[in-house]
Amino acid sequence: MTTNVNLFIKCSTSIVIIWAILFVQQWILGLVTLVAVTPLIMFTAKYMSKIKELARLEAGEKAKMSTQAEETLSNIRTVKSFSNEDNEITKFEKVNDQVYVIGKQKVNWDAAFFFIS
Repeated sequence: MTTNVNLFIKCSTSIVIIWAILFVQQWILGLVTLVAVTPLIMFTAKYMSKIKELARLEAGEKAKMSTQAEETLSNIRTVKSFSNEDNEITKFEKVNDQVYVIGKQKVNWDAAFFFIS
């Protein structure tokens, strides 16, 4: 965490100094870059919060999927003896589909971020 904070402070300071120099030399160009970069900064903040949320959801769904698979595989003889295979497959597919949907949302956000930036 300390490295990230240090890197953030270092980069932020560099950006502010570069913008200050740009405003002093070419104030119109400084305004143009400020106007162009502001929406990108706002979208990046939204992107980071959304990706963080989706990563948390994806990890939870993968844990459910892993638990379901482990329970099914550890009790495979019982499942087969009671002919409950189709039900277990359906349960696993349902959880797996949730992981797929969340992964698809993450990819869509990644694509939008890389297209805009």
